Amino acid sequence: MTLPKLVRLSDIPDHDPGADVAERSYRRGCHQAAGLIAREIEDMESIREAVTFLNGLTDILGELRQDQKPHPTLLHDAIAQAKRRTRP
Repeated sequence: MTLPKLVRLSDIPDHDPGADVAERSYRRGCHQAAGLIAREIEDMESIREAVTFLNGLTDILGELRQDQKPHPTLLHDAIAQAKRRTRP
């Protein structure tokens, strides 16, 4: 099994002149999802709560088809589900 190469979101230019509108929109959505995850973790009251949230998010994303590109809408939905699991 080959793991995907990890890329920092800050390394992906949001305003790439060669990218089409859909690609720029996708990148912007991913940046927003990453920011939302960071804000959720900042609001957690303990490391245990943050780990529970991240484990839940990992489980939810793991249920998606493995060949599916993680569309920002799917990421936002997964974040919301993980948040509900962490703080019912």
